[in-house]
Amino acid sequence: MKTKSTSILRTFLAPALSALFATGASAANRYAVSSGNWDDAVWGSSATAVPGSPAPVNGDGAFIIPGVSVHTNNTTATLIVLRLGAASGSALSELTIGGGGDVSTLTLSRAGGEMDVSLGRTASTNSTLNINTGGNLDASTNAAAASSSLFAVGYAGSTTARVNINGGTLSANTLVLGNGSSSKGYVTVNGGSLTTNALTLGLGSTSEAELTVQNGGQVTVNDVLAIGWGTDGTANFTLTDGTVTLAKNFYVARAPNASANLTVSGGVFDQETSGSGTSYVASGTGSTATVTVNGTGTLRAKALYIGFRGNGTVNVTDGLLSLSAGSGAPTTVGDISGSNGTLRVSGGCFTQTSASAVLAIGNQTGSTGRVEISGSGQANVANIIVGLGGSGTLEVSGGALNARDITFASDSGSTGTVTLNGGSLSATGNLIAGSGTATLALNGGSLSANALLFIIADASFASNFDITGSVANLSLANGIIVDLSSYSGDPTGETFNLLTYADNALEGANITFLFAPEASLQGTATWAANTLAVTIAAIPEPATCATLLGLSVLAVFALRRRR
Repeated sequence: MKTKSTSILRTFLAPALSALFATGASAANRYAVSSGNWDDAVWGSSATAVPGSPAPVNGDGAFIIPGVSVHTNNTTATLIVLRLGAASGSALSELTIGGGGDVSTLTLSRAGGEMDVSLGRTASTNSTLNINTGGNLDASTNAAAASSSLFAVGYAGSTTARVNINGGTLSANTLVLGNGSSSKGYVTVNGGSLTTNALTLGLGSTSEAELTVQNGGQVTVNDVLAIGWGTDGTANFTLTDGTVTLAKNFYVARAPNASANLTVSGGVFDQETSGSGTSYVASGTGSTATVTVNGTGTLRAKALYIGFRGNGTVNVTDGLLSLSAGSGAPTTVGDISGSNGTLRVSGGCFTQTSASAVLAIGNQTGSTGRVEISGSGQANVANIIVGLGGSGTLEVSGGALNARDITFASDSGSTGTVTLNGGSLSATGNLIAGSGTATLALNGGSLSANALLFIIADASFASNFDITGSVANLSLANGIIVDLSSYSGDPTGETFNLLTYADNALEGANITFLFAPEASLQGTATWAANTLAVTIAAIPEPATCATLLGLSVLAVFALRRRR
């Protein structure tokens, strides 16, 4: 089920964006005006503070202005706000928590109202927050207004802000990188941990956001992860070593015309499969998104919509991409009309672990999907539909793809093309011809299946199935099956064209007809002008059976001898 979720983050973001940071600098709030240790720096009530004022304490707000660098120096304090880049200026505003034996905890909490952490509070400023070993910044405990309390890395327009977690810990309710228009927000989890409810990379229009997890870093997102939420923005999420755990949906390029990338080259990126999470690659109209799994990386998700509304690509060059959803949440490559999706497996492994899983290539009318298996790539799926309602292409030129059933051009008006250039394509079930236009191109490699299955439901059946190339690359354990067991009406006297072919060796294929148990029907096949047609007739009355039986046996013998 595809949830059109324009309000997924509204619970977290809308209140914060409508009434955020209304608190001014009261008498209890203090600005930093000179560099030094938290307890030794010169603080005051304004940018022209009186030297010697005490450091912020419980109930105060800490404001770091441009040109100031402050270290917490074994500090414990509960603040109502923490703002870096709190005044105009291009010089760096910097706060360092922990490190060098310093064990410090800053907690953000404010009874009865919103609290905030904002890096780049004033437009065009430059801010950095370092959370080193021994340092802890907890902005997740504001029970009074937890959903509207925002942690913004790059709050105002045209700001540049960075958070470096070097062995420390950061907890937040709603974490946004690149909040303001044309802002830049960067977070690096270099060891240590980051925990948040909602995480958004690139919320502002034309914003830029990056999150990197390395050296065993731990990231936990308890709700939604959106990579690329701002129109025309860019966002990148990179995992090289560590663990990322998601409880619900994640999006790569959520907004219109956004550009976003998710790269997993080491560690484990794990969407909890027991929850309701679904994953969207290029969700926004006109967006561009790429997901790459390589190296020793592992990406586990429930289901993937690749090219949901935009242009989405998933590349597996090494490592593992594992999807757990069953038929209720199919993985689609090219979903909504106008979308384009591509899945490439050139190394490593792509697997769908559910026996009822569906991989739909070209899902809806007007969509385009493509799946490529090459090199040493391995893919294990349950049911493949090449062209469900749109245009689907499956190409195997190396590696191996193992499936149960493969359906070609399922719905009327769809197109499905399977091209075998090398490698192996194996279906333990059947190759199923749908109602659209289908092509099976046999140029190399090997294709094996139980049978090529045509299901004829009524007299309107029309098959456009074309087999090109050499059938020496094709192995069908039970030949061709023509199934009329659920036919509506009486097919007696009907002739149906099943397929066209380029290689006359196909004419030796065994053909089996399936009818309802009560039907007294039989089918005959005609191979002519590179076309296979079948005609349905009633079984002759007993009086004529003795005469025709011999002819029938001879016909079957001749058909099988041509194999």
